[in-house]
Amino acid sequence: MSSGKREKYGITPIEEVIGYFDNIGSEISANDKTPSWDGEIFIYNNSKHPKESLEGRFPVQVKSKEVKQFNGNTQKFTLYKSDLRNYLNDGGVIFFWVEYIRSNFRTESKIYLKTLLPIDIKDILKRMGNQKTIKEEFIKLYDQDLELICRDFLFHRKKQNNNLLNFPVGVEFDEYKGYIIGKELADIERRFFNEGTYVYGKINKYNLMVPLHKFKADARIELVDFNIGTKDKVYYKSIEREISPSGRIVKFGKSFTMTFPNKDKFNIVFKDSGNLKERIKDNKFFLEALKAKKLHLNNSPVPINIDKKTRSQHLEKIPRTIKNLEEISETFDKVGIDPKEDFGEFIKDIERILYLKDVILKRNKDKLKITKKNFQLIKFANYEIILARVGEESKGELINFFNFEEVSKKYRIVVSPDKTLENIAEHSPYIAFDVDRLYSYSNLKVDSIEKSLLNAEYDKDFSFTLTNEFLLNTITYCDDHQTSNNKAILKMIYNVYNKLEDIVSDKLLCFINKLQAAKRYRELTQEEIELIVEYKNNKNRDDLTMICALNILLDNTKEFEVSFNKLSDDGKKSIAEYPIYNLIKTRESESKRTFPH
Repeated sequence: MSSGKREKYGITPIEEVIGYFDNIGSEISANDKTPSWDGEIFIYNNSKHPKESLEGRFPVQVKSKEVKQFNGNTQKFTLYKSDLRNYLNDGGVIFFWVEYIRSNFRTESKIYLKTLLPIDIKDILKRMGNQKTIKEEFIKLYDQDLELICRDFLFHRKKQNNNLLNFPVGVEFDEYKGYIIGKELADIERRFFNEGTYVYGKINKYNLMVPLHKFKADARIELVDFNIGTKDKVYYKSIEREISPSGRIVKFGKSFTMTFPNKDKFNIVFKDSGNLKERIKDNKFFLEALKAKKLHLNNSPVPINIDKKTRSQHLEKIPRTIKNLEEISETFDKVGIDPKEDFGEFIKDIERILYLKDVILKRNKDKLKITKKNFQLIKFANYEIILARVGEESKGELINFFNFEEVSKKYRIVVSPDKTLENIAEHSPYIAFDVDRLYSYSNLKVDSIEKSLLNAEYDKDFSFTLTNEFLLNTITYCDDHQTSNNKAILKMIYNVYNKLEDIVSDKLLCFINKLQAAKRYRELTQEEIELIVEYKNNKNRDDLTMICALNILLDNTKEFEVSFNKLSDDGKKSIAEYPIYNLIKTRESESKRTFPH
């Protein structure tokens, strides 16, 4: 068979499909001599095709092959690098691959196609590397889709200028957009999942749309306002609808999924999911719905069809589940944690959680025999809970170490400057901990530390010295660790020094340290700045360490440098070891100025 005749077997079925659409025209030749194309398709907005109604044109390539039987809905076909470069320079091509079967003077055909826009071609050439050919997947053409495919192709062809394909990497776009051409939602969803669409980045200043990449979705998820509950209560005010090539499902709460085997029926599947509070809510709703034998969808009652035995089993089991979950939730509240993770992540550590519940919620003293230590650390998932043992071993109990009310009543420590213990003062138990460890516990409550420090006895100087050392170490901790608790910790430091400023003799030290804490989470007020200047003007000029500290608070880098250089080597080393020096080091790195360390 001649090549021209073989090409005609490929072109004829394509032209027949094109003929079904009033607004599409074509010129495809079986003997076309152009190097990489076989003709063109024209898109009009008028069925009579006057010149002024032409919306655009694009080239096509047609290949065909006689087969004994048709392949499936996808087919691999070889593309040549030389052709791909030609397609890229011309703004893309729609490539048709036609299989045909000749039998008893009749011909049957099956059309496959691949849209090759500049973004697609660029990606293929990148994957080819030094190869001259590559096999790419073509998909079956459903005749009714051709016009939408052509209009979608033409739309994106106009947007994918070759010059924009090599746009500099790293540019920040104001917004991202994707477009799909379709007449109905079903058309859009089919293309969204099967062929995909193209994503563009927009630069508003220049009204410029830059082609970025192709995107094909696995599913489309949308949040829809929809009330679900019982006769007396709405439990859920929205549903999550997920549409994918395999069908659609609806989710509500964290544990419920609705599937649709046919248009007249839906099934509800309950599977415990979500965090602790979400599971409690879902189980309570499920229990009420089972008792009523129906649920309400947008105020319309829908019966629950469930066999008697299964319903009875659920009615027996769910109340126990709710009770256990609520007790664990109450335990977590008592130790001051509110986990947002799916509770399924905690199941492997359930024995430790139940132990925590027994000693904190149930006050089960038998459980205390597990440990004789003053502190009990309980680990589960990513949480570490520290408890303190109080009372005698036989009559004692474990309490939340960060519950100030319980700790202040039941846990007492005294400090002394020497081993004779003749000179003692009551103090906070938290100062005995390494700050890195103290602030890492999951049940940390910063206000308990603040109350405990302010509750200490400060009629003896060594008591303030211990507090000051603890708070300075805490400031260093905040400089070294960027955590969500830092602001609360720094506010706590400010509050403690602010109160101690009225109690202890070294008021300037308290003033400087409270403001260096404040400076780490906010701007200093005008009143605070004026007080710093007043302290600085009234301070003995020979007290260079304090002058340095005050200059740091004022951001007086040059004056700090003058005072710092007057210090002895030991004096420089001493101030460099205080956390306030970190403030000047930060500005040093910003300005590239170097001070002696």
